[in-house]
Parts: sequence; C-alpha cells; structure tokens
Amino acid sequence: MTRQDLYTPADLADLAVAVLGEIDLDPASDASGRSPIPAKRIFTREDDGLAQPWEGRIWLFPPQDGRLAAWIAKLVHEYRCGRTTAALLYAGLDARAPWWQHLAVTDALICFPAGAIRADLADGSPLPRTRMAAILAYLGPEPKRFTAATVDLGVVLRPAR
Repeated sequence: MTRQDLYTPADLADLAVAVLGEIDLDPASDASGRSPIPAKRIFTREDDGLAQPWEGRIWLFPPQDGRLAAWIAKLVHEYRCGRTTAALLYAGLDARAPWWQHLAVTDALICFPAGAIRADLADGSPLPRTRMAAILAYLGPEPKRFTAATVDLGVVLRPAR
C-alpha cells in the first residue's frame, strides 16, 4: 500500500484548520477530490510537489514512498526561506528515515500522540490497523494554537538544538 492509497481523516483536517486557519497548499495530495483538507491549491503526484515552491500555510501528509526525509527537508527549506509561513506535518514514524534531523534544527513543535492516529483508505474507511505510529509537527508563528489543538492528543515537545 502506498501513500496514494491513504488519506487524511476528517478529524485531522479539522485540527489542521484549527491550527493554521486557512490552508493555502497541500503539496502531496491527489486529484480524486477525496482529501478533506480544504486547501486552496494542491499538488498531485503528476505535479511533483517536491519540485514546486510551497507558499503560505501548508498541510503536509507525505507519501509513504520511501522519501519521507526528502518531503520534510523540503518543508523545512520552504519555511526557512520564508515562502512557507506556517505548516502542519502529519507523518508516520519510520526509524529508518532521518526525518527528525530536519525538524531538529528548526523551532518546530512536535506532538507525539498517546493514542491512535489513523489514516483513511480511499473508500473512507480507517486504515485496518488499530495504531499508526505518527507525529504531528508545527512550524509557524503561533505555537500556542498548535499546543491548544493537540493538548488532548499527547505530549508536545520542541527539539533541543
């Protein structure tokens, strides 16, 4: 199963709106219209989101295609150069991918959920696992909004630099 088979659940879309307000771009979406993320713009696999500039407030649920570190490095780059003004990242944990190295050099806040976070299948049903090891990370000027929105999910930490 690839990330193209997985979608953001509606409760996380609501959380994204609570944290970011409007969402300007979902750079790793698909053209099916299935995503509940109310982004003004999307990039699909055909658009190659990694090759495009990411402007404004970003929701990122990277594909599970072995390039997690590249997606997160791109997010950090776009944030550091000022094109991305705020971002919320939802990513499955993969001990083999050094994604955390990219976030560790930022002012990101990372929520490690205590309970299950899920992804949905294309038909809207939950991924048939009771628990998906994942994080939510926030880059932006309003860390209190992120902390307030995730306080009931789990522990929120800021990487030490």
